[in-house]
Amino acid sequence: MASHKFIVPLVLMLAAAGVVLLPAQAQEKKAGPGQAKHIIHIVKLGSAKDIAAVLTRQFQGDAEVDVLPEPNGNCLLIRANALVFDDVVKTLQALDRRPRLVTVEIWVADVAPPKAEKGEAPKLAPIDDKALTGPSGEVLVLLRAMQRNGQLGSLKRLQATVAENQTCSLMEGETKPYTVGTHITGTGATTRTISYRNTGTNARCTPRVADDHTVMLEVKVEDARMHVPEDGVVLGEDNKEKVRATEFVVASYTGTVSMAPGRAVMLRDVKMDAKNPGPNRTLMVVTARVVDETAKPAEDEVGPGPGERLLPRGPRGPGRGGFPGSGVPEPDKP
Repeated sequence: MASHKFIVPLVLMLAAAGVVLLPAQAQEKKAGPGQAKHIIHIVKLGSAKDIAAVLTRQFQGDAEVDVLPEPNGNCLLIRANALVFDDVVKTLQALDRRPRLVTVEIWVADVAPPKAEKGEAPKLAPIDDKALTGPSGEVLVLLRAMQRNGQLGSLKRLQATVAENQTCSLMEGETKPYTVGTHITGTGATTRTISYRNTGTNARCTPRVADDHTVMLEVKVEDARMHVPEDGVVLGEDNKEKVRATEFVVASYTGTVSMAPGRAVMLRDVKMDAKNPGPNRTLMVVTARVVDETAKPAEDEVGPGPGERLLPRGPRGPGRGGFPGSGVPEPDKP
């Protein structure tokens, strides 16, 4: 009886001081329905503050989560209703894990307008958009076949591996010269006035992975290119050949797409911005898959084709990439 008199005040003092029972101590007393259970969890891979915020929001009113101050800021003190305690533990285990890696590929191709007949304006060849959504390997083979057949011009393939919920930035660009005018000298020779412009592709994407490995990809792609149309404005003549004005085309897409494992999706509603009217179209296809670090490389994985530009890039933070098109100052060259 004497020991009991000392234990009760001690328990009250510990409770007032905010001391939480260890799991072993909590198991000694069987909690009934509606009673609270306690657990101390040391966060190993995630962010203690982020996990605490999610648990508090998810189990509002049924769980209290505290983060120990520094230098023990990776420790969580959780007090939850016994009715939801098992769900809290399962959610905690799901949140405190290593982020999954996602490989993202973006294919950008410009549709090549065929040669126009005399007296007719050039028209783009019809392309089956549905065929560009399907198994990623088959879609890439189809894109290469379309390029060989002359339906597509350039074909760029950008690739990156990034942790889920992180933003990846990719950029491939170059500075190209173009003719802005011609001049005939006193000796009869023709000279060209040359300027330069930045072209290329810039992409930013953030993958989010579901339990079934479906990837929700937030993506923004911008592609800037230039070409000389056969019916373009004539700037002059050089060696008895007409010199035509260069056309600048900027294609962009911003949105969210969902992809099952091993599937590729063609981005629809790509916006085209051309300074000169004409038949222009840019195709954009994306694919994303969760990396299985324990598995061997897939046998059906398609590597880069002959002459294809495969541009691997690691994850880059926001704001570290720049659009190589009209939004980037052009170099100061004569």
